[in-house]
Amino acid sequence: DCKNDRERSELTQPDKDQEEGDEYWYRWSIYIPEGHQNIYRTKLAYAQFHQDGCQPVFMFQEYGGGYWLNIQPVIKGDDVNRKLLEAEEFIGKWNDIAVHARWTKKNDGWFKVWVNGEEKASHDGKTMTCKAVYFKYGVYRTFLSRNSKSKTVTTIAYYDGVVRSKTNKGMFDPLPE
Repeated sequence: DCKNDRERSELTQPDKDQEEGDEYWYRWSIYIPEGHQNIYRTKLAYAQFHQDGCQPVFMFQEYGGGYWLNIQPVIKGDDVNRKLLEAEEFIGKWNDIAVHARWTKKNDGWFKVWVNGEEKASHDGKTMTCKAVYFKYGVYRTFLSRNSKSKTVTTIAYYDGVVRSKTNKGMFDPLPE
């Protein structure tokens, strides 16, 4: 990716089997350490629902500050951004993210996001355009050339409790200390 103005360190769901009509719950906890430097204009994604052989549909990103849900143009026609956390809520604190999704190419789908047990964003309608959707998480930085600091700043993110389930059992339970 370096030749394409990108760099990444991500883990990918091994079974890319969320297909038309499937409904799943997802959960992860994310921690961005104190001292984190925002390198906005460089695009920074911490999680994404990607499609097998196609573009991503939903991304969890940092913009000028905080944590945002980005509904990709392939779904809405334009980028749609919904703020999930302010920067001071996002940096230096563990945050629990839960997602409930019905994957479909039709208008009978949905995508809902909870942060620390509070529903923060939702989308009704098409949630995919290709055969299958899968989850990726980690640090994915794109358009590095937009911010000269991206060459000298290291981005660190910690994850815990990453799961996918057919039910919401445990999705809102606090993680053990």
